[in-house]
Amino acid sequence: MDIINPDNLGLDQNTVTAKPTNIGNNLGQRGVFWSLNNPPTEQEIKEATQRMEKHFNSVLEKMKAMETSDPKGLLEALGPEAHVAADYFGIETSWHGRRSRPMDCPMCGERIKQGVAFHKLEDGGLCVLDWTRTVRAGAKTLQQAIDAGAEGFDDMAGARTTMGLKPLAPKAVKSTIPTEEEL
Repeated sequence: MDIINPDNLGLDQNTVTAKPTNIGNNLGQRGVFWSLNNPPTEQEIKEATQRMEKHFNSVLEKMKAMETSDPKGLLEALGPEAHVAADYFGIETSWHGRRSRPMDCPMCGERIKQGVAFHKLEDGGLCVLDWTRTVRAGAKTLQQAIDAGAEGFDDMAGARTTMGLKPLAPKAVKSTIPTEEEL
């Protein structure tokens, strides 16, 4: 245990040291843990995750407080751990934005964000990479996907199946042929 947290001389990994001898030595609060089991039990993993999330929350709270009270001090205090905590919780702040590596669109060659279903072209049109996600987002209609000849969108029935929608119920059509009673 003393390898993970030199201030903890016991075996309880959840022990909180009242007066640590050094800040930053406790790897247990960052999710590191030891186990006598191989693989570790679900409970051990859950407890390690809870310790890590508690620590990450305290780091983010500290950065949030500094962001409003001491913006210049924030830049000095900001370190990799704050960015890891923000990434872990998916948080975007003034000091931590979400970054994505651009790529060339395989359809038109423009620079786009990785993983997009569609993007706007310079002329205002849309370049569609994933018709299903594009239709779900409401950027194009099922009929436009069918007209474009998108894979799986051969006709309305096929398009609805591709989208995971229920097939349309057939409409009741009244016969135009008169019955014997009508004659």
